[in-house]
Amino acid sequence: MSTSRKSIKSLAEGILNYYVFLTKCGVATSISEHTLYEPLFRMLNKNKEIMVSCEFPVDLEKTTKGDKKRIDFVIQKHIPRKKSSVKEISIYESKIQFAIELKLLKKASKSYGKRAFENDTEKLLKLQNKQKSKFGKFIFAIYKTNRETESIFGSNEDLNVTLNCVDATYKLDVIEVH
Repeated sequence: MSTSRKSIKSLAEGILNYYVFLTKCGVATSISEHTLYEPLFRMLNKNKEIMVSCEFPVDLEKTTKGDKKRIDFVIQKHIPRKKSSVKEISIYESKIQFAIELKLLKKASKSYGKRAFENDTEKLLKLQNKQKSKFGKFIFAIYKTNRETESIFGSNEDLNVTLNCVDATYKLDVIEVH
């Protein structure tokens, strides 16, 4: 799977539709980011040439108590490096294709400005620096609103997804981290 804009938009559409489905089933109060891991994992895992890692650890100095910082999804492609002369076995190295941080926002508001996703941006950039390679880095911000809202600051208008339903408008804004 390449990090084409079409594939990112397709993932955004799929996960937002699943979120709306769960909301219509009446389980909105029990939905968390982790509830959305399984369907996103399934969409990503359909391509057998890649490896999907959930909760990918990032080596950052701990600033607070608790677990190490992790990135929700890291998608790697196995690339043949060389063949072993002994048994003619291919040796592969993994190269990160893209990474996704998933955010389920309880309320959309103007408070989601430049600094709202600072922690997620930091994690994604630290991983890129550690890997010493460039790859696509995205934050998927999902929310429900009862009015027409502007997109979240820094989101990519051509990748964002909106579903207008009878009771509300559901949005997934894709923030591309540079």
